[in-house]
Amino acid sequence: MIIDEITLHNFGVYGGRHCIKLTPPSADKPVILFGGLNGAGKTTLLDALQLVLYGKLASCSNRNGQSYDDFLFSSIHRKAAPHEGAALEILFRHNLNGREQSIRVNRSWVHNGNRLKEYLEVERNGSIDRVMADTWEDYVQDIIPSRVANLFFFDGEKIETFANLDNAKKILSTAIHALLGLDIIDQLKNDLKVLEKRKQKAGVSTANRSKLSVLESEITALDDEIDSKAQRRAGLQNDLDKKYIQLKDIEELFSRSGGKLFEQMKKIESDKIKAEESLKATETILRDLASDSLPLFMVGKLIDDIRIQDLAEQDYKKNCLLNDFIKKRDEQIIKTLIRAQASKKILQAIDHFFEKEGAQRANSIGPSDIFLNLSDKTRNYVHNNYADEMKTSVLRTKTLIDQISEIQNDIDDLDRKIAASPPQDAVITIIENRERVSLEIRNLEELIERLSQELENLKRRKTILKDSLTTTIKRVVEEDFGSEDIRRAISHSKRVRKTIDSFRSMVLQSHVDHISNMILESFKQLIRKEHLVDQISISPDDFTLHLYGQDKEAIKPTRLSAGERQLLAASILWGLARASGRVIPAVIDTPLGRLDSEHRTHLIDHYYPHASHQVVLLSTDEEITEKYLDRIMPVVGRSYILEYQDEADTTAIREGYFW
Repeated sequence: MIIDEITLHNFGVYGGRHCIKLTPPSADKPVILFGGLNGAGKTTLLDALQLVLYGKLASCSNRNGQSYDDFLFSSIHRKAAPHEGAALEILFRHNLNGREQSIRVNRSWVHNGNRLKEYLEVERNGSIDRVMADTWEDYVQDIIPSRVANLFFFDGEKIETFANLDNAKKILSTAIHALLGLDIIDQLKNDLKVLEKRKQKAGVSTANRSKLSVLESEITALDDEIDSKAQRRAGLQNDLDKKYIQLKDIEELFSRSGGKLFEQMKKIESDKIKAEESLKATETILRDLASDSLPLFMVGKLIDDIRIQDLAEQDYKKNCLLNDFIKKRDEQIIKTLIRAQASKKILQAIDHFFEKEGAQRANSIGPSDIFLNLSDKTRNYVHNNYADEMKTSVLRTKTLIDQISEIQNDIDDLDRKIAASPPQDAVITIIENRERVSLEIRNLEELIERLSQELENLKRRKTILKDSLTTTIKRVVEEDFGSEDIRRAISHSKRVRKTIDSFRSMVLQSHVDHISNMILESFKQLIRKEHLVDQISISPDDFTLHLYGQDKEAIKPTRLSAGERQLLAASILWGLARASGRVIPAVIDTPLGRLDSEHRTHLIDHYYPHASHQVVLLSTDEEITEKYLDRIMPVVGRSYILEYQDEADTTAIREGYFW
């Protein structure tokens, strides 16, 4: 099978019509690479492929328990009118009876206001084929059975889930049942059980039949009640999912309308009051500082002049005191000489000397202007305390100014928030709607929880009744069975079921060995460690995967690194796909998941180029990066980039890739 193109019209994020060519240009370039950021529509492409093929049976990622009609309606592009609807189309080729057939499938749906209408049209080799359209559900199962589709169309994130071997059992069980047709065998066994019950009833007396009828009626009534409650719960779950979406929309509207600011208004206003009080207190401290000695900082030059003048005045006073002292001493010396009857000549010489020296000393005393005449306290402040006090005051002032600036900035920010906050009447309706929807969600959750509990009780009651019915049937059989034909039919049916069980076991054992070898071969090709795992086996009873080394000793999964376990999970999918024997394209979303760089390289080099004859990869820019793009480009036949455009509210598709 080759998918040549897929077309999306008003589907999901794809507004309008988009036709994408997917035909690989050559056998050695099988990879079709899509790049897109999250939300650009990669997973939507995977959903579209499954939806156009399988309709109600499609495993779409975002259906989330919705009814099929609700899912289709929600998938219509939000800017498209419901009556315009949406459409998906796929063109592919496959071989039928040795001849290549070209099939075009178009699935479209519209909503006319009352209900949703779906249309399916199929062309074969360019001509409308109504018979194929009518039987499409059966036809597509022959090409790609929906039971094995997840082996070829899957989200790479699931590889991480399958890396847990307990989870891997589930996919192995489902896939092996589908590949081997074991579900048909199981259905045959159930049909034989139904036949046995009918035969058993045929040989039962009227009285015992009445007893059985009562039990069966009770079980049927329970089945009806269980179905009714299950349907009601499913309906409520759908309502709940819609309410979740509605609440999300309300929250987004609330956020866009400034609702979060509105909710914070009380705190914002309280913060502003505190900030203004802090500003006022800080300004008071600054004013007190300004009213004390701080202004002297502005006259620092004058203080320096005062200090110099004071030193000069102190020197003048000291010189004056010294001069007075010397004058008195000179007078004492003259008087002493006179008393000693010194000669007049000596007295004149000494007096002349004292007079000359006094004149010189008077000239050296300095200025005689004393206008400061500072007190000792003032002098001590000017010479000793002024500098330290000014330094402390200036630093304190700068700190206070910085605090005032910071507080003022905070107040400005708060004012902006207050100005940006919407008025109450602008958001009150949104708040009321949010509270109403939140209450409805809580009520629905409580109802669903109550219904779930009731369903559990009903199922337990049904189990008890079924056990009672089985016991009663056995007793009745022993009492009433006289018909040889009935006994023979029941006996043969039981032998057939036993034979079916034996056949089922043989088929399983035969094929799980082949599937195990396919998985092992795939793992060895990916891991590139020749002797890490030498043997893989699958238990036919519970589908547990067992690993063995060269020494035939079992290998615990914990011995493998996280990356190796993820490669093993990829090998399980690859091995199952190869074992299916079907030539089907591989479509992989999120291809590299959370693998580390080494194991990403293994997938890029050894898995994706060989996963199928046509491989569609849907990657973000963080998976197939520039580094890995260089490695995979030799096998890439086509590449596209998905870009979501906000203004047009749609994803655009163009050729190319990131970088």
